[in-house]
Amino acid sequence: NQYYLSYLFNGWGFATWGDRRLLVEIENNNAYRELDDVKLNNKIKQIHPTLHKRLKDIYEGKIDAGDYKIVFYLIKNNKYMIKPNKSFVMNIGHDNSGVHCGINTKFTSEFDLDKQKVNIQDDGALEYDASYDLQFYNYFHPKKSILSKSVNILKKLFP
Repeated sequence: NQYYLSYLFNGWGFATWGDRRLLVEIENNNAYRELDDVKLNNKIKQIHPTLHKRLKDIYEGKIDAGDYKIVFYLIKNNKYMIKPNKSFVMNIGHDNSGVHCGINTKFTSEFDLDKQKVNIQDDGALEYDASYDLQFYNYFHPKKSILSKSVNILKKLFP
């Protein structure tokens, strides 16, 4: 398929319907307080292992990250994003001009929109496949080596 279903929000070019209250629901939702639901909590841990910590950070006012709120909303309500297998977005914020971004070429993509098209057809055959979300999650949240973790601890102890 040229596209897949995902619980993991990606704000690099998304749209919603004007008659939906999605963004209002997300802003007014206190997701962290809903994590007492064991079934929901287990589902979140399987799909996005660090989401619990990020929701706590939002609750405590340490970060303001709408993308994590949207991921929570999608998982909780069994909703999905439709994502293309190839990016159609040039994320220009990672040249240090974007919000919450530094300089990083990991997200650079070259594309020609005239040559890349996705035809979405609702034939009922598209089903959620967790392996796509796992690949996406691991790309954006790579596991750190023990050496890397140790260096980070030392930097905090000895600034």
